[in-house]
Amino acid sequence: MEIIVSDEIGFCSGVRLALKKLDEVIDNEKELKIYSIGEIIHNKSVIENYINKGVIIVEDIEEIKNGIGVVRAHGLPLSVVNKAKKDGYRIIDATCPFVRKISSIIEEEIKKDFKVFLIGEENHPEVIACSYDYKDEITIIDYKSFNPDNINCHLSKCSVISQTTLEEEIFMDIAKFFISHCYKTHIFNTICPATKKRQKSAVEIAKKVDLMIVLGGKKSSNTKRLYEKCSRIKNTLHLERITEIDKEILKGVKKVGITAGTSTPDWIIEEAIEFLKKY
Repeated sequence: MEIIVSDEIGFCSGVRLALKKLDEVIDNEKELKIYSIGEIIHNKSVIENYINKGVIIVEDIEEIKNGIGVVRAHGLPLSVVNKAKKDGYRIIDATCPFVRKISSIIEEEIKKDFKVFLIGEENHPEVIACSYDYKDEITIIDYKSFNPDNINCHLSKCSVISQTTLEEEIFMDIAKFFISHCYKTHIFNTICPATKKRQKSAVEIAKKVDLMIVLGGKKSSNTKRLYEKCSRIKNTLHLERITEIDKEILKGVKKVGITAGTSTPDWIIEEAIEFLKKY
């Protein structure tokens, strides 16, 4: 069996930054309890590893007791983080810079009197983190249920912004609607560069193989987008680890492609490659 592995693979810069900050706290604060406020990234194996190191996963800052809290890569609203620090909590903000950038754009566009539309998954932690502080002034549009008939576009000025993990084609299709209905439209393609490159590479590989394998957490938004894109082209599996695969699926497969989400560690990718070499 020939194995084709995407060149665009491994942790993205935002994930590396978040894990680096959590690792530094673990190394430097051995006498204190260490908390991850939300799962630091969406990968089950990585989370299990940190739990084994003593990291405590909590959902709310108020659950932190006499320790240090590290904000997940997907982020928390900046107002929540700042208030916690003011209230005396020790907080390390590991929010991805691309997520914080969206908040900055929203704030600037509101100041310019633009109506802001954020395209994404309404209940995703990233969307909540970057939009919560402006929730009364912006509209979140779930890309899956977008219906033009439900949008008031009789506006002179509107801004359209993307969640960092969307498919670029889907975002641009929605953005075109606003361009054609608003007098003045600002489009912010805030999809993470790593996500764009990864999706493009995965699609090209899917065209060449008999089976496509997408490795990544079941909660991972960018991994799910990879799976959705590839499955439109070829038979595709979304696996957290290769050990989940039904070996019967590999019968008759001559070429298999591998891609992975931005929070999938290298060892999971290597594990898959070594497993598939046996077939």
